[in-house]
Formats: sequence, structure tokens, C-alpha cells
Amino acid sequence: MKIAFICIHNSCRSQIAEALCKKMCKEIGLNLDVYSAGSDLSKEVNYKAIRVLKEKYTLDISSYKVKGFDSLPKDLDIVVGMGCGVVCPSVSARYHFDFGLEDPSGFEDKDFIKVVESLELKLKELLEKITQGEL
Repeated sequence: MKIAFICIHNSCRSQIAEALCKKMCKEIGLNLDVYSAGSDLSKEVNYKAIRVLKEKYTLDISSYKVKGFDSLPKDLDIVVGMGCGVVCPSVSARYHFDFGLEDPSGFEDKDFIKVVESLELKLKELLEKITQGEL
């Protein structure tokens, strides 16, 4: 099964979602191909995303690069928007979700972490649906 997390810049929320999803899948033994992409790319991955994931989850995403929709495979099963209203007809999938998360890029650390924790909870719910065979 293939899942992609999309947003506008592919610099923060979608990158965090990709990294956390890969980590969580590994922990529960779920075989998913995980991607992220954006519609109007930033120059680089958000430095706070890199720092918070390293400090809170011991995940190193410092080598991650921003990616456009053209980098996504054509046979996606699930596409998850982060909450920025990105709608792209070229990103097709069997299932579409929107996590409805604020962009935490300019937030103070504690509020940034709250968004990451909310994202983590939404990921857990989605992965549970997958493992239960609902998707």
C-alpha cells in the first residue's frame, strides 16, 4: 500500500508526517510505502521540524529534501492533505483524507510541538484503520 502526505511547501507538516509514519509503521510491522510532496515547494525542510523530530522522537530528517507532486508514484492508495487546502487533480488515490492541521512554521516551540502531537494522533488513527482492514 502506498500513502502520500501533501501540503503546499513540503517543508514542515508533510515532512513530519512522512517521517513519523515510517517510524510508526516500522514499530507495528506495517508495510507501507510512504511519501510526501508539495505544490509550491519551499527551498528546504523547516529547521524546527528537523530539530523537534530529533529531540522528541530521535528521528533525523536532516537529509530529507522537498519534493513536488511529480515525484509521487501514480498508483497511490491514500493521499492525506495537511490542512492547507491543497487540491490537485493529478494526485489521485483510492482514499483521500485531510488532517486539518495549522502550519506551525512560525509557532513557538510548545505550540509547534502541539501540532506535531496532534499529527501523531491522527496518524495513529489512520494506521489503525489500515491495520484493521478498513482501508
